[in-house]
Amino acid sequence: LGGLLFQESDGRPKLAVLWIANILFALVFGAAHLPAAESIGWPINPLIVTRTLVVNGIGGLVLGWLFWTFGLETAMLAHFLGDVVLYTFIPVIALQEGETARHLALAGVVVLVLLALIWAWRTLIVENRRYRAQTEMMTEQKTTLPITHTNKINSELAIFTHNLTKEFESVQALDNLSLEIPPGIIFGFLGPNGAGKTTTIRLLLGLLEPTSGVAQVLGFDTQTQADQIRARTGALLEHSGIYEQMSAEDNLEFYGRAFLMPEAERQARIQELLTEMGLWERRKDRVGTWSRGMKQKLALARTMLHRPKLILLDEPTAGLDVQFAVAVREDLAALASRERVTIFLTTHNMVDAEKLCQQVAVIRDGKLIAQGSPAELQARAGKPQVEVIGRGFSDQALVLLRAHPQVVAIQKQDHHLTIDLSKETDTAALVSILVGAGAQVEEVHRSKASLEEVFLTLVGEQDA
Repeated sequence: LGGLLFQESDGRPKLAVLWIANILFALVFGAAHLPAAESIGWPINPLIVTRTLVVNGIGGLVLGWLFWTFGLETAMLAHFLGDVVLYTFIPVIALQEGETARHLALAGVVVLVLLALIWAWRTLIVENRRYRAQTEMMTEQKTTLPITHTNKINSELAIFTHNLTKEFESVQALDNLSLEIPPGIIFGFLGPNGAGKTTTIRLLLGLLEPTSGVAQVLGFDTQTQADQIRARTGALLEHSGIYEQMSAEDNLEFYGRAFLMPEAERQARIQELLTEMGLWERRKDRVGTWSRGMKQKLALARTMLHRPKLILLDEPTAGLDVQFAVAVREDLAALASRERVTIFLTTHNMVDAEKLCQQVAVIRDGKLIAQGSPAELQARAGKPQVEVIGRGFSDQALVLLRAHPQVVAIQKQDHHLTIDLSKETDTAALVSILVGAGAQVEEVHRSKASLEEVFLTLVGEQDA
């Protein structure tokens, strides 16, 4: 009781409450033992009662302080040792008559003292092992962060990692990954199969311990505060988490109760999400009868049910046909805009990334090879292009175009020319060459390489 009162008052003990509680305990305990005390001839007088109250009060305060400061095991050990010292000598004092009684009392003292020593030894060993394990863990996980990465800055980011590394025996799944993802955006994490995307999500959720490095999600440390992270995030990994023998409504009802959502809020949220996903009319159907695309939309509703601040999605459109992939992509964009959540999206589908993401990162063999907005990556890795629509693109015109120093390649398809350039150049000179060779130019457009072409270029450079 003393320890709990210490804890509830944040280390500032309510002495009056503690004193009264211990006095009441002493009175009850003492009253229960009065007949036994009188039977062995102990005198009961105000001095003894007062002394008992004082000892119990001080003892309760000391034990409460030990409990709050050093933990339950230490307080229990101190209490036990105090009982050994106090109560094992009572029979020695009380049973003065009879040799056998004294021997039994002394034997009891020896046994209890031995038990106390064993308990003390065990407690010291346990505490020592625990301390060593914590010290070793802190030593292994200790990473020096740059001075610019203060706790205040990290707490303002949705996701922060610094030199995050994960090794599985001889395989290095993640190699010094450093990311800073602001809140409220859709972030694309791109890479081929086996690049380390799923491992990254599991590390961010605290489902895996990193080999080295640090990661924070919504301001919480993934190694020590994983429960807080998972309570504030929604995740859709390789398994949808949907029970196919249940209806859509019952699935969301189950997860809403698991998140301890109030009934009124839970029912309103289920209707809202199923309506937005176009599934409300089918809410009573058994999910096992649905198509894969409908199940995936229900899985997305599950991740959004408790209004998380961050959603982690691992290949959400994988295995879907074009129609449902487009529908899921549109649902994601609508949810992100309406709910104002941060979405961390891993994919190797460049269409998803280009249409959804404000920022993307490209990973290969566990290493981050590029990061920025799709437009920035296109400008950095993709070569500029010029598209020309017209007629009369003769072989002679193409030969003259290829002779231009900035022209890298030309693709011709019917009345359409695509000219790849080594760098930005004046399109008027290219049009002049074509017109001079007898071509009729109708339209000219500048364009950049698609994100898919950028991705292939970056991965190819990494392989080289």
